[in-house]
Amino acid sequence: IVQVCKEVQNTPNGQVDTGNMLGLEINDQDEWSRVQSSITEIVDDKKNGTTNSEIQYLPVTMLSKLKIVSKNKFKLMKHLVEENFKVQLSNESLPQDVSTEQQTLNNNTSNDGEVIIDYRTKFFEEQEKNKELQEQIKVLQGKLDSIKGILG
Repeated sequence: IVQVCKEVQNTPNGQVDTGNMLGLEINDQDEWSRVQSSITEIVDDKKNGTTNSEIQYLPVTMLSKLKIVSKNKFKLMKHLVEENFKVQLSNESLPQDVSTEQQTLNNNTSNDGEVIIDYRTKFFEEQEKNKELQEQIKVLQGKLDSIKGILG
């Protein structure tokens, strides 16, 4: 299971959308707990033929350009996937053409089965987070200086 976001590339003219999507590990424990609950709801919806309005399904076209950088593992029993998602799974690998929901549940490897780790992209993401934090520090420092000026 991955958190899906757009891949951007830093250029001299700023960030440019590459057209690819990145799959990143969910590090926040609260968010990971919510995702696990959502999996249960997705399976229940499939069993009952319902659609939970709180769950957003991504189009397959968006997921076809998904690069997995890091991931969380969540195992479902094979019979749940085969019965509810109408997908036949072999013991060796997942089929290439599976439903959107199934890709969302199991998309943790590239087409050849190898996990993709894009350290360059990870570096740029961390660099962007660092810039945002530096900007927050500047704003907070300005507020602190203003408070110091008022207090004398």
